[in-house]
Amino acid sequence: MSDLARYVYQSRHLKGGRLRWQAFHPSRESEDLSVFDIRDADVDAKEALDEEVATFERGRPKGRAELPMAAVEDAGLEYLRDDIPIARHANLRGFPVGGDEIVTKAARTQIAQVLALRATIGRLM
Repeated sequence: MSDLARYVYQSRHLKGGRLRWQAFHPSRESEDLSVFDIRDADVDAKEALDEEVATFERGRPKGRAELPMAAVEDAGLEYLRDDIPIARHANLRGFPVGGDEIVTKAARTQIAQVLALRATIGRLM
């Protein structure tokens, strides 16, 4: 079951029909991972969200990754819906920060790998 959508903007994050873990690294500015809640969205609602995201983000995404909420919980992240800048938007918070740079980067990478393994490609654009 797909609960969350993560939009992928870089082709290198989609390789060989699979999502790469780099697509799930948090923002350098906010330390959060931007996602969208699609729990009650049918195919038409997902496509409408795709179009809406393409108008406010960094241009047209390369694809939409879909992720079960259980993967977020298993990774130890917190789900925070804010509907900003558009409806359905949320952030995943709880990635390691501070401390030894190498250890922090390794821990973030491990979380991103867990998310990537549990994600599916919902749509290529």
